[in-house]
Amino acid sequence: MIQAHPEHNILQAFTLGQLDDLQMAMVAVHLSYCSACKKQHVQMESIEADKCFADATDIAQQPEFDVKAMLDTITSSDNIVAAEINTSIKMEFQNKEFEIPKVLAGIVARAGHWQSVIGNLWQKSVTNHGLGYQIDFIYMEAGGSTPKHTHRGTEYTLVLDGCFSDASGDYHPGDLIVRNNQDEHTPWSDTGCLCLAAIDAPLHFTSGLARLINPFSNLFFKSEANKVF
Repeated sequence: MIQAHPEHNILQAFTLGQLDDLQMAMVAVHLSYCSACKKQHVQMESIEADKCFADATDIAQQPEFDVKAMLDTITSSDNIVAAEINTSIKMEFQNKEFEIPKVLAGIVARAGHWQSVIGNLWQKSVTNHGLGYQIDFIYMEAGGSTPKHTHRGTEYTLVLDGCFSDASGDYHPGDLIVRNNQDEHTPWSDTGCLCLAAIDAPLHFTSGLARLINPFSNLFFKSEANKVF
């Protein structure tokens, strides 16, 4: 059922811990659904582990390297804490309850109230995240759609529940769709769909009355790069 996957360079950056908090969380959710990408990630981890062990062996062979001292430092660190077992994260919309992957718990905690955007489209904005995105949970009711648009930057969309479609196909839970200024689409949902969406620049609408919003789009774009995550 998974159709949209992160590109190889994004998986590689995820493996190396080089993505930001939002991207790491989105890719982690995708991997929990997609066995093919999970397999690639495990292979990448293995390759990186081999490199690390090779480097560690070279260091350990140096006369001044003290293994016992290193282990004592690690085990005495105040930063080591037991992993906390979290219960499932829940989200509600119009008497519907959705189970959200717990890796998104911090994002859910920063989300406000549901607000109607246009037609059958609703958003729940995420604030105080400190990243250079506008981040929203988007719920598209059955029969809802978004006006045709392209992107002035990059748009990340993670499907959490239900299904939405565009000219490229149908997207289900776990699909991670990345769009840029080369893409133009009109998302719609026949059955209803919950997504987590992030954009790093305003959308640009290309048809209908929505085009009237374009001159004011920067006013509605809510990047919070200067806040603390």
